[in-house]
Amino acid sequence: MKKAFGLLPLYPILLKRKNRQQQFVQENFAAELSPIQESNNTLHNKLMYYATWGVVSISEVFADLNKRVLSHEERYLASVLSILYALADYMVDELKLSHSATTLYINGKQSEDLLITWAQKLLTELQNKPAIGEHLSKAIDAQLESKEQTASSTIEKVKELTHRKGSLTMFLYRCLIDAPINETEKAVVLQLGYTLQLADDIIDAYDDTADKINTTANATDLLSVENHFQEQINISKKLFLNSYGGSRRVKKAFLQFELLFGISHFAVKRFKKMNIEQFNTGTILQHRRSNFIIDMEKPSDFLKVLFYF
Repeated sequence: MKKAFGLLPLYPILLKRKNRQQQFVQENFAAELSPIQESNNTLHNKLMYYATWGVVSISEVFADLNKRVLSHEERYLASVLSILYALADYMVDELKLSHSATTLYINGKQSEDLLITWAQKLLTELQNKPAIGEHLSKAIDAQLESKEQTASSTIEKVKELTHRKGSLTMFLYRCLIDAPINETEKAVVLQLGYTLQLADDIIDAYDDTADKINTTANATDLLSVENHFQEQINISKKLFLNSYGGSRRVKKAFLQFELLFGISHFAVKRFKKMNIEQFNTGTILQHRRSNFIIDMEKPSDFLKVLFYF
């Protein structure tokens, strides 16, 4: 309970950072976002969500660990990376682009679709940055491969792809911070990325199951999911404190990740209340999709997560 109350001051801080980042995105990408907002508000909201919380929950934490705030360039590039991931999801999920078709566009194939051309522009900006250029293609490949996880994928294969996707994505965010990174910290970042991807899989369990995509959250029973998730959290915390130290600043930084983990733990609790022991279309279609949504910008949902945590 002491730790839960310790998290209370984080709520206004995170909202302040979220609003600042949202304003930054609106100012720096207005030309592309304005027509999207008019024609596809759902996509616009998704882009804003990725581009705000991706930066606030990851990039700003790494900046805090280096005892400073994000520079304009770091914030811009982290925003570009977040938007690019949102566009990649849209291209695969909504435009139904195959792996091969997406690869062609990544390699420069021309398109009349403004979203694809915007994604290509953002990709080029990142590719021109030596700090992440060599890692970017691997992360994109992992992202695309994860979309091909079907009902025939084994849990071992799913975990392998999930680890690649989560760890490489997190490593990109860290590489965008202008600070040296050694092998010890790299191991922390990769592990933390995998754990956050597990957390994300739990939150997205309803949609992924409905779309027949196997993830770490629905490819096995819920108890195994919960145990594996907690095990990875414990590993992440141990590596994090061993690498960055046990100062108040470091512990506060990890609390922000623990809050994200707490959202997924709360989701698991909800699943249990729904008597879901394993995700499949038969079990989830008995419930409304809204029952699976946790909105951390709503004070009521934040407090529920907080006190459960």
